[in-house]
Amino acid sequence: RVGLSTEEQSYRQAPCPGMVQEVHGGVREEVSGTMETETCEGEEGAGMKYGVSYYGGVGAPTSRYQSDQTYLRKLGFSLFRVWANWGWNTLSERVIKPAMVQLANQIDRDCMALYKQVWNWAGTAGQTVNSFSDFAKAPELLDLGAVPQEDRSAVMSPTDQWAMLGSQTALYMQDVAKDAYRRGKLGMIGNVDTYSSQNVQTNTRGTAAGTPLVKGTQSTTYALTKDTGTMTLLTDGWDSAATIKQGAVFTIDGVYAVNPVTKATLPHLQQFVVRSNVTAHVTTTSSTTLTISPPIITSGAFQTVSAAAANDATITIMGTASTGYSQNMVFRKNAFALVMVPLVKPPGAMDVGRRSYKGFQVRVIPYYDGNNDVSNWRLDVLYGTKTVDARQAVRLSGTP
Repeated sequence: RVGLSTEEQSYRQAPCPGMVQEVHGGVREEVSGTMETETCEGEEGAGMKYGVSYYGGVGAPTSRYQSDQTYLRKLGFSLFRVWANWGWNTLSERVIKPAMVQLANQIDRDCMALYKQVWNWAGTAGQTVNSFSDFAKAPELLDLGAVPQEDRSAVMSPTDQWAMLGSQTALYMQDVAKDAYRRGKLGMIGNVDTYSSQNVQTNTRGTAAGTPLVKGTQSTTYALTKDTGTMTLLTDGWDSAATIKQGAVFTIDGVYAVNPVTKATLPHLQQFVVRSNVTAHVTTTSSTTLTISPPIITSGAFQTVSAAAANDATITIMGTASTGYSQNMVFRKNAFALVMVPLVKPPGAMDVGRRSYKGFQVRVIPYYDGNNDVSNWRLDVLYGTKTVDARQAVRLSGTP
């Protein structure tokens, strides 16, 4: 269809000879067309002007829109009118939903990146979680750490989720097996709500090799570490220029975990996490300082371990050098915080929309670019993430 705007004009329609191009969102189709003529007052006879209505053009890529304009000019059209002929459902599907997907994924990635501050790691690095016994390692470790059992969640990579679903289809529990097979749904396992995300992070272990050891007997106190939750650990024995990456988990021989309530020594070594990237000094006998969590506190209300790290105690890092591992997470809701703030309505902005849902806040502002004749939609969120209590979270891998 071709023609001028009928607003504030007087027109008569006539058949359009031949074929014209109708444009829908940048896709041309051969169709029969009509042309409209404008009757210009004050002139003798009827003057003729040719134009085109570009329906759905706002949805077309800029390159296609420009190409269409060039093509239509060759046909003799001098006036162009671009229509965004979408209903609200179409606008939501084409504009708002894709933008919200991008925002949601960025928030999800930032939340999942908090694994770097979590020292507990259940299972064997690199193994897929494919059985109940594999999955149970994480809530078991939380139980041993006196973490309350309510409000626990798990976020797993698609690979681990589908491996777990495969194991559930064989269960003699009709509803569970049916949901796993028909809907790809894990549901609650061991009082843990399960979810899957493509944004589960991969932690690549550094090149750290050699025979790393603790250099000198070391421990600290709560008073010295309460503001940061970290301490420095002097080490040696690394290969020259070895890299120890943020998020690496390790144990120290002879340093066992304790129950945070009773202070009873637990049957497994305490795990520690490296909080910042480090490159070992050039000789194996030089000191390399690691910033770690939790701090090695041997007594008092905030005791974290059974004993101080002894001189020349062996350090063992989880995983293989330069290898990446999926960081599935099992945690209680108080382990992490996501904070979102409602954004203001800017002075002068029209049709500003703000929505809140279960604490999630988003602002939408439509605005028009007069120079380029383009309608835009801006979506904004203001948020922050933080690890509140890393003791209430566990990374999870499978077992051999």
